[in-house]
Amino acid sequence: MDNKTQIIELGLDYLISKDHKIESPPEIVIETPWSTVIRFSTSKGCFYLKQTPPDLIIEPEIIKVIQKNIPDSATPAILFQNHELYCFLMSSCGDHSLRTKFNGTIDADLLIKGLHSYISILRSFEQNLDALQAISVPDWRINRFPELYMELLEKKEMLQQEGLTRDEIDKLIKLVPTIESICEFLMMQKVKETLVNADFNENNMILDEDTQQISVIDWGESVIAHPFFSIASHLRSNARRYKLELDGPLLENIKQKCLSCWSDIADIKKLDSIYDNILRLLPIFSSLAIYRLQTATRSKSKEKQNWFIGGSLKTLLKNESGK
Repeated sequence: MDNKTQIIELGLDYLISKDHKIESPPEIVIETPWSTVIRFSTSKGCFYLKQTPPDLIIEPEIIKVIQKNIPDSATPAILFQNHELYCFLMSSCGDHSLRTKFNGTIDADLLIKGLHSYISILRSFEQNLDALQAISVPDWRINRFPELYMELLEKKEMLQQEGLTRDEIDKLIKLVPTIESICEFLMMQKVKETLVNADFNENNMILDEDTQQISVIDWGESVIAHPFFSIASHLRSNARRYKLELDGPLLENIKQKCLSCWSDIADIKKLDSIYDNILRLLPIFSSLAIYRLQTATRSKSKEKQNWFIGGSLKTLLKNESGK
């Protein structure tokens, strides 16, 4: 992604053609191996041009499908796409992310409100997976999990580079029947798989201070999967980032508020049981997400990440050794 001048010109040309007066020079606000985001300040507000690696450019299509599914969904408007340069221009959704708003301390009510916005999008796709498959959203449903796990373990050279020993890889292979058993339990439950953002976090929830609406952005790493994966992953991320106890009252309350969104499906005891089994598979889900990002960025994402496939799979071994 070294053609910033070209994509900036695309953004400027489009905005000027729509009678937007450019009020300041375009500003690069994000630059990582997996995305470059450029902000345009105009007389009609701010707009953002995003460029991603080819394997992650699915994001604008996902946003369009969400908006078709939920016409008033809290997502950015896609103004144009350029398929050759893997970029798209979108409207602003608000003033700042919840992470910025929190400034080191979680506002539980605000986070729960954002999580409910996210979950409402997920639940809207429970009966509409065809729309996601039509735009080639990766299929990580529970029935495919043992297969995806084995495919990952077959990449032995990569796993060794990630710090896993041959003995650890062998132990991971021996866990296949356990993984299959967990998946069999989950497939018998009523919580339906849906659109899931594999990188869902509070930095992807944008607050509009005037309306107090929270929009969900950054859908490029989405998959078809069990909805509890992104909730569990997000809560663990919050525990690390904000130095909280995962089973402490704050995060436990947020977890229960999330699970209650499926109270029409099962009682809270059953939902807790489903969640606990998702937790057992979470290291695999995390490993798949990291591998996907590393592949999309030709391993350049490793330079910016502080989480790795090897660490996730070692967590799986540690967790299951105590069962």
